[in-house]
Amino acid sequence: MIIIGIVIILYLYRSWFPRLGAVRPTSNLKDQVSQHTEAIVSDLPATDNREVIGESLPTEEPSSIDVVLRLLETDERRVVDALLEAGGSLLQKDISWKTGFSRVKTHRVLVRLLRRDVVTSEKYYNTNRITLSDWIQHAK
Repeated sequence: MIIIGIVIILYLYRSWFPRLGAVRPTSNLKDQVSQHTEAIVSDLPATDNREVIGESLPTEEPSSIDVVLRLLETDERRVVDALLEAGGSLLQKDISWKTGFSRVKTHRVLVRLLRRDVVTSEKYYNTNRITLSDWIQHAK
């Protein structure tokens, strides 16, 4: 009876908390960033009328990092900021420590970021090494 109970508990645990390595991207944030950047650039005026209008409009194209941070939720933004401060790669337990999130909340935020292809995950002993995706790191 005890063995059956342990098997059921393990099954439920595995179904509620999937491995980060098994999570695959479902929506591509890279496409959303490029569309958002194009929309911002197309809204810029063709001539420089800032003195006449009295507004300060951006004159250069926003970086991909800025657009990515605008499209993320607050928790996701905190994780990406921690990764940016660390040079683009951290262990999952260090992300949890730097953001102040619990282990479960960190896992859930990372799963959302993995599905949006913002970060990648690789097994590192008893934790995971989380790295910003290449398209974000090269856009700095």
